[in-house]
Amino acid sequence: MAALLVIDDDVAKMDTIEGMLSDAGHEVISAHDAGEALDKFNDHKPDLIIAERNLLLSNETKLLEKIQQSKYYRHVPILLISASYMDMTAVFNRDIGRYDRISYPVDVDELLYKVISLLKHKEIFDDLYSVRTAFEAIDRDVTERKRAEQQMLSMQRRLNAQWEIARMVDADWQTICDRVLEEIVSVTHSEYGFYGVMNEDESMFMIDTWSDGVMKDCGMDDKPIKFPIDQAGLWANAVTDRKTLIVNDYTEDVLDKNGLPIGHIKLKRLMVVPIMRNNDIVAVGAVANKAEDYGSSE
Repeated sequence: MAALLVIDDDVAKMDTIEGMLSDAGHEVISAHDAGEALDKFNDHKPDLIIAERNLLLSNETKLLEKIQQSKYYRHVPILLISASYMDMTAVFNRDIGRYDRISYPVDVDELLYKVISLLKHKEIFDDLYSVRTAFEAIDRDVTERKRAEQQMLSMQRRLNAQWEIARMVDADWQTICDRVLEEIVSVTHSEYGFYGVMNEDESMFMIDTWSDGVMKDCGMDDKPIKFPIDQAGLWANAVTDRKTLIVNDYTEDVLDKNGLPIGHIKLKRLMVVPIMRNNDIVAVGAVANKAEDYGSSE
């Protein structure tokens, strides 16, 4: 998991946050003052900073300014512990999605959700930075340059999609699911897709939303929305194996496919992603029939 630098001079509150993050599998690095925080930032090069507002934004210690001047800073996101959103708009008025805020008393679910979101943002920007560096180094190979440019645009599209979904705090569940599906089908350039949730013991998958093309092209008389995992086909391997499943040659000889019901849409390529939370699979997203092969970067 990730290395997280937690900065707070209140030992009791810090212990609480450390426990929440450690239980989720993260490496926690703690600092109780500005000097210790700067030293540990440079020594450990954390993936994310979680900092109490007064320590981070102090005009006396200028901790935030010094961290931003560090050669290790680049795309490190910051989760500010503050009671006011004014700090966000006044200080972090750039790089949408790189900063977020939480307040005491800290809710463990909110904390872990925002940590995951910020870490994903960093991952995308690290990839984008790598692609941009490669792009700048290309002098004559036009083909590679165009490919790098497309990767940059795709990564930016993914980042924007994640940020827009994260902002849907007042939307109902079905609206959020429909938007998630729309985005995963769009960013992967897929023909079909579905998205849904798992029950608590991970034995049953319930589809919340299908892409329009699935309902139109599927000729099955009965289109189920609940799937027992032990009776499902190839796609369920993503759940049982607890990792992303990519099949770029969906033919009759694919192992564990279990055949297709009469009238089922014809699949050519398939990618299924289990969504984890605290080591439990809580949802599954799937896309199919991209014109080109699916890759691990998607």
